[in-house]
Amino acid sequence: MINIAFTGHRPNKIYGYNIYSKQYEPLRDKLLEVFSYVEDKYGEILNAYNGLALGFDTIAFEELYFSKRDTNIIGCIPFEKQASKWNKESVEVYNIMKSKCDEVVYVDELNKYKVKNTVIGEYNVVKMMKRNELMIDNSNVLISCWNHEKKGGTWQCIRYALQQDNIVEIININPNTLEIEILKG
Repeated sequence: MINIAFTGHRPNKIYGYNIYSKQYEPLRDKLLEVFSYVEDKYGEILNAYNGLALGFDTIAFEELYFSKRDTNIIGCIPFEKQASKWNKESVEVYNIMKSKCDEVVYVDELNKYKVKNTVIGEYNVVKMMKRNELMIDNSNVLISCWNHEKKGGTWQCIRYALQQDNIVEIININPNTLEIEILKG
């Protein structure tokens, strides 16, 4: 059994904000391939840590949930008001994902991941990094959707995971080529 986490780009760095368009179908197929690879190599996926953000997180959630695997999905929300500036459709999808999670964690409420001098529940960019740290700290495999751009939250999450001994493998789906890449392992 193994624990996994997800990180990836927002829709504007993948194929746009309509994540149900045909453009996303090959990425969804690749993600199912990665799930099968992980299960073949490590056994059952026990827990999946997901940030419930727009873009790859949403796709990863949906593909895992609808594939009917017996996996606990843990929604790792950096702060309670994460979706407060999203459009109505995105908020609806977010609320459905939250309701389908086996567990929801508000990361900024946990002592180990609190950000000093910030208000719990409110936005702070550092809280996104703390969310990523919690997911990586509790996982063994990171599944990413990263375009090799060495800036932004996806890169920061991958960089953190590369430094952690508990992460035995980082599997990336390059959104530009749809190639599955092993970044660590």
